[in-house]
Amino acid sequence: MKTLSLTSRRSLSPDFPRIQGGGRRLAGGFTLVEVTLAIGIISFAFVAMFGMLPVGLNVSRQAMDTTIEAQIVQQMKTQALQTDFSRLDELCDAEELFFDDQGKPVARENSVFRARFSGVSTATKLPDGTSTSRLKTVTITVENTKGASESREPRKFTTLIPDNGL
Repeated sequence: MKTLSLTSRRSLSPDFPRIQGGGRRLAGGFTLVEVTLAIGIISFAFVAMFGMLPVGLNVSRQAMDTTIEAQIVQQMKTQALQTDFSRLDELCDAEELFFDDQGKPVARENSVFRARFSGVSTATKLPDGTSTSRLKTVTITVENTKGASESREPRKFTTLIPDNGL
């Protein structure tokens, strides 16, 4: 009868575990320490991303508010351009205008933004230092009354209105 040596037995059975020096088996998977370390690194990355989420939402909201304020100013500038040049001073006496969170005019109780003409200057200086009576400087003040912005101070926008012959 023929006896099999250890080397010939390995070649006969592919499922026979390979033994490395010291009696350890060579495994095809990850150890518990490696898996724990990988989960810890991934968790740290997720915590950092979730920590930045409120900051990103706040910046997004501020950008939306700034865009809406610009739309409101554009509407009011159009109103000033359509007003007779000699009556521009009367815009400051007009009541406040109220707008929703999309920049559309609404009633006071439904408003998010409040805007008004806060100043009309007849002495408009040009860049070369001269003055002209054919331009007026109009200041428009816009305030976010219900926004989550850090500063709720009104923002002022200045524009030049030409005497367009109306």
